[in-house]
Amino acid sequence: MSFIGAYTWSKTLTDTDSALYASGSQIVQDFYNRKAEKAIASFDHPQVLKLTWIYELPFGHGRKWLNAGGPFDRAVSGWQVTAIQNYSSGNPLVIFDDSLSAGIQINGVRADIVPGVPQTVSSHGLDVINGTPYLNPAAFADPPVSPLSPLNSFISRFGNSPGFLPHTRGPRHSNEDFGIVKDTRLTERTSLQFRADMFNVFNRTGRGDPDTDLADGLPSNGGTFGLIMSPDNGPRVIQLALRLNF
Repeated sequence: MSFIGAYTWSKTLTDTDSALYASGSQIVQDFYNRKAEKAIASFDHPQVLKLTWIYELPFGHGRKWLNAGGPFDRAVSGWQVTAIQNYSSGNPLVIFDDSLSAGIQINGVRADIVPGVPQTVSSHGLDVINGTPYLNPAAFADPPVSPLSPLNSFISRFGNSPGFLPHTRGPRHSNEDFGIVKDTRLTERTSLQFRADMFNVFNRTGRGDPDTDLADGLPSNGGTFGLIMSPDNGPRVIQLALRLNF
């Protein structure tokens, strides 16, 4: 058996995670206050566990079980099972409103955090039709709008939310891929390999990140802010292959 495992515990902080002129979720809000930009990085995942292993089944000629030769050996020997397993913390989230502007060539500004209010709600499963509640809308608000702004779109100050929330993340990630391999020796120079690869073998439905744009409206008003609307992964896929080696 061959086994490799890796566990990473980390934290990545930055104040230059993205370009100066970008969308509301990737902006430097105040060029004159770079301290306000210090936050976890967009690619920060505090905990990551990766496992991969290959196990050759002990059957066939020269093995512990079913030690035989001839056609019977060709049927029972050469089997391997293999797997790749990945588990990690969820993605960092930034709360913003893409309908507001700071008036400096930037569309979208970060929101205010309402102190003392839980930022997530308890939820399970995934409803891709109506959305699955994840973020608590009461925990976030738009920064105040200037009374002199046209169409009420220019803010009077920047939001107090950091570039990415320090303690609230999207749903965690998990995925398991599994494979079965059968090598059959035909002659001294040729062999036939059959393999079945199963991606997302347990057919888990991972939850994607919630909607973090306040401009999309609150769920109580028919909006989608704070809702998870799509899965993080696809369904189980089984791939079969037959290969002649010579």
